[in-house]
Amino acid sequence: MKKLILLMFVAFSISNADANLPASTIKHIATGAAEEGLFLSIDNPTVVEGCINPRIYVSPTNKMYNEILSISLSSFHASTNVVFRISGCRGKNMIAKSITITK
Repeated sequence: MKKLILLMFVAFSISNADANLPASTIKHIATGAAEEGLFLSIDNPTVVEGCINPRIYVSPTNKMYNEILSISLSSFHASTNVVFRISGCRGKNMIAKSITITK
C-alpha cells in the first residue's frame, strides 16, 4: 500500500512539473467571457503531459499577468517567437507561468 501511494505521488509530481513549450509564434489572444483570464493559441501546438488542449491559459491571479499580456501583444504584432513556461493544467488548458520572447 505504501509503495502504491509513493508511486502515485511520484507520477503526480512528474505530470505537474514545470515545462517549457517550444519557441512558437502567437496566433490568437482572447479574454474569457466571464473574466477568467487570457487564452492564447500558438502556431506550434504542443500539449504538456496531463493537459488535453494546446490552448494556453493565463490566470488574472498570476503575479506576472500584466507582463505576460504585454509581451504576448508585442510578440503577436511583431510575429516574433515566444517560449511559455507551463506550470500545469486548468481543466483541459495549459497554465502559463511566464513567457520569454526570442528572435
